Amino acid sequence: MSTEVNSSTKFDERSRRQKSCDKRWILSRLRAGPLSLRIPPPEEIKECIATPAPVSISVTVDQQYVDKISDDLQILWKVESNTEYFDKNKVQLTLKNTGLQILEGKNWELYFDTPMMVEPDFLPDTQANLGDQGVKIRHSKGTHYIISPTDKFIDLMPGTERKIQLHLSFWTISRTDSFPNWYLKFYGFDPRVINNTAVESLDYVSQLHTPKQWKRATTDKLNPFTAQERYRRYFNEYRTNNKDTKISIIPKPVFIRVILGGGDVTVDSAWLIEYTPNLLSEATYLKDEAGINLTNAQPTEKVIRLIVGGVVHPNTNENLENGEAYKLEVNAATKEIEITGKTKTGVFNGIQSFLSLYSMGGVISTLTIVDQPRFQYRGMHIDVGRNFHSKSSILKLLDAMAMVKLNKLHFHLSDDEGWRLEIPGLPELTELGSGPYTPNSGSGYYSVADYQEILRYASTRHIQVIPEFDMPGHARAAIKAMEKRYNNLVKSDRNADAEEYLLHDPTDKSKYWSVQFFDDNAVSPCINSTYKFLGHVIDELIKLHKDIQPLKMYHFGGDEVGKGAWVNSSKCQELSTGKRGLNMAAWEDGMMKAGKPFNISDPTSKDSYAYIWNNIWEWGGAAHAYNLANAGYKVIMCQATHLYFDHPYEPDPEERGYYWAPRFTDTKKTFSFMPDDVYQNIDFTRFGDPLDQKTFCKDEETCPTLTKPENIIGMQGHLWSETVRTPEELQYMIFPRILAIGERAWHKADWETIMDKTERDVQIDMDWARFSKSVGLRYLFRLERLGIKYRISPPGGTYVNFAILSNC
Repeated sequence: MSTEVNSSTKFDERSRRQKSCDKRWILSRLRAGPLSLRIPPPEEIKECIATPAPVSISVTVDQQYVDKISDDLQILWKVESNTEYFDKNKVQLTLKNTGLQILEGKNWELYFDTPMMVEPDFLPDTQANLGDQGVKIRHSKGTHYIISPTDKFIDLMPGTERKIQLHLSFWTISRTDSFPNWYLKFYGFDPRVINNTAVESLDYVSQLHTPKQWKRATTDKLNPFTAQERYRRYFNEYRTNNKDTKISIIPKPVFIRVILGGGDVTVDSAWLIEYTPNLLSEATYLKDEAGINLTNAQPTEKVIRLIVGGVVHPNTNENLENGEAYKLEVNAATKEIEITGKTKTGVFNGIQSFLSLYSMGGVISTLTIVDQPRFQYRGMHIDVGRNFHSKSSILKLLDAMAMVKLNKLHFHLSDDEGWRLEIPGLPELTELGSGPYTPNSGSGYYSVADYQEILRYASTRHIQVIPEFDMPGHARAAIKAMEKRYNNLVKSDRNADAEEYLLHDPTDKSKYWSVQFFDDNAVSPCINSTYKFLGHVIDELIKLHKDIQPLKMYHFGGDEVGKGAWVNSSKCQELSTGKRGLNMAAWEDGMMKAGKPFNISDPTSKDSYAYIWNNIWEWGGAAHAYNLANAGYKVIMCQATHLYFDHPYEPDPEERGYYWAPRFTDTKKTFSFMPDDVYQNIDFTRFGDPLDQKTFCKDEETCPTLTKPENIIGMQGHLWSETVRTPEELQYMIFPRILAIGERAWHKADWETIMDKTERDVQIDMDWARFSKSVGLRYLFRLERLGIKYRISPPGGTYVNFAILSNC
């Protein structure tokens, strides 16, 4: 089915004949050589128009032609307006022919990606014919769209361009809303990437200069920061007066005492590390990081001793029972340093605090630090399903996580776009599900050896790896891989084997669209082969983890299942899924229905972990965290308004990222998050309108009371990778925001208990001064040593009393 769309671009018969004449004229000049190509003189145009019939000229299409036209065709993408309509925006697409080949109106398709639905009045259900613009558009899957010519397409001649008016759903307010690597396909030939789109700099996307381009509506309060606004946001009168950066550690310890007059020690390569055999791994790590040798002797000076033992708080004489607690003592008089941990993990945490002090030249004051974390779960989530990220990038991330005492890597290993881990016995998952092995981020996976190296690296750093294979939604890559397996085995007359791991019900006629515009990404829960598949995957995961880091938690995803999936599956009538008893982890969507948690009162059930992300205040999700905790779930705070690092640092169209939750999240916003009282984080709507807790929390249903605070067990940062394709982009989006996650997950700040917002904001600014100065003086240097390219904020600036003041 096709639908005509009105277009402002009209071509009458005279203009058609003019184009035909131009084509004939240009071709005649091309035959004479490129130097003869010039604008036709008026008398030749007049004579040409008088010609009663156009001359038919054919273009020979071969692979060389395809290669050349793809090099010479330029794409220009320009956002025209986001404020003209309520639920869609206008984009101008320009096709510019800079070469000497003609792009005829037949036998080609132009493929491109954008996260917004193109021509939403018609797609995805039907194709849209863009009237006299001479093209039609259809939706493939997800973010993938195809433009092809109609019989009204006028050949694109050398030196000319064609403007096409598009409408996209909702908003297009960031340059990263257009994905690179558009490609051109001619029937019967290999497709080729359009050369000017093969750039991560997105030079083919015009800058957004006006409010109607960067605002989502006329009511949108948010604009790109000016230098003055940035200066005011980050101005801090306390920063220059902060004196404790010499001993400042991120995350901030529970107790620090510097002995006045106690002197300093300078730790250098002459020092030795004394350890017991059970601490060999921790001692070796310290040796590698600090360049200090190990010893089996018992030196009396210039020694760092690693000890597992009791940790006592100096002020209260309380024995700290937390297994991650540690004590770090530096004695300049005896030239001794002792790191005592409640367990080996506690010793490792103490080593991280020592390395922070050591990083500035090895000079450390006489002091005592006693410390333990607020949360047992302190994590970072990374999505390698949408775009694959290399083993090297993951290892660097683990190094940085250890530096700020994060202890959980939530590894999102599959999504609609890709399956990223080799599973023995199911080679199709990586043969098809991981992409065609081309050198781009859309393809790739971790081999068994790769994954086990990641596990060993994480274990050395006392980080638990939590694998996630997202189901039943977000599972297209797995579904298609198992469909390939099925088809191959059926061709070999092995029908029983073919159905063994099938993930979709061929009789299911359900119609649905997922949030990301897939209509075939939901695993069927109503066929036995689904559970056979899951059992096989989990069994293989157990084997991969065994003897390195025993698998303790499996995250099954459970989020964003397309409405209507499975409702017409005949298999559901034949098979009961049985009692719901998930002893695993899932996003909040997988643990509740219509805002109500599933019952987990079964005493034989293990802990169920709910990851709470959907707290968009005006959407009504603020209650989810406490409802699930009160129902007995162990809750991980993942609130998208503060903890999603795939969102921009600033409300600027030049900043990378999505903006469906907050318009922006900078490091200070993450630093200011209060996980113990989620309602105190209520601040603004997505459009920048102010909110406050008193007005927002109008009743118990909107903001239920937390009755089981012991079930709030941690928090984590998140990087979803739809717009993140390179190692540099990954590091830009994570760093330095991850440092704020480390701070808040480990340390509960005094200002978190202040109920008066004005006073609390003053105390936040004071604490931010300490934190941000420590980041600048100590931790950016340490990130550089890891080879991490972090983001530096553009400078703020203002003009006061004939002086220019700046900050960043």
